Amino acid sequence: MREVRSMPRVFSIPLKVLLVIFAVPLAALAALASWVFGLKAKLSASEVATYLRNFIEGGGGAWDWDDFTSVPIGDPRLEDIRRRAAAIDLPVTEEGSTILRELLVEAEDLARLETPT
Repeated sequence: MREVRSMPRVFSIPLKVLLVIFAVPLAALAALASWVFGLKAKLSASEVATYLRNFIEGGGGAWDWDDFTSVPIGDPRLEDIRRRAAAIDLPVTEEGSTILRELLVEAEDLARLETPT
């Protein structure tokens, strides 16, 4: 009978422990710096509209909605739209879907204002 070999281990246990010891505090420090310095996303109204449209239509990347709803936006008008979108419970109900479509219209209206004619 042939011996089955397991995949070689890439990281040893002590190396994994060291990685956790350094990575977790570093991630926490980055989050704290973001909060303290008020770092916010610099999204345009058309980018916000794209996030909303992709979510409504089931497009976009796997983490796009999480990224959009988790990171504050510098423009207060767009931040208000982001906050209201983030408040919608998942899975989205018909009422939530209606609200998202209304938010999309708001974002598209703002996008038209920022585009020079």
